[in-house]
Amino acid sequence: GGREWGVDLEHEWELASADELATSFTNYVRGYIGCLDYIFYQPSRMAVSQVIPLPPESELLATALPSPRFPSDHLSLCVDLAFLPSASSPPPAPPASFRFPARLAPRLKCPQ
Repeated sequence: GGREWGVDLEHEWELASADELATSFTNYVRGYIGCLDYIFYQPSRMAVSQVIPLPPESELLATALPSPRFPSDHLSLCVDLAFLPSASSPPPAPPASFRFPARLAPRLKCPQ
């Protein structure tokens, strides 16, 4: 890795990829298709509740990114993470109101 560039980066955190590095691409432009975006978390402190799937490549073939349907050159990664009560406890089940994108949670109006 980093030694060939004269840089050696390390950290002591135990990190995991929220999608288990299954995403093939988050950037789909003419001349480059690849994964540039990731969501990492500490599995000893958090659990993945759900991963919102990205659109299939067949939806991007005709136009690339950005497009009228996908206005950015990056696709949004969306993951629900839940904090664990302790390192040995199983992950809590998310409440039904947090199951996006099935329905949006109600927005609260701030007091004036």
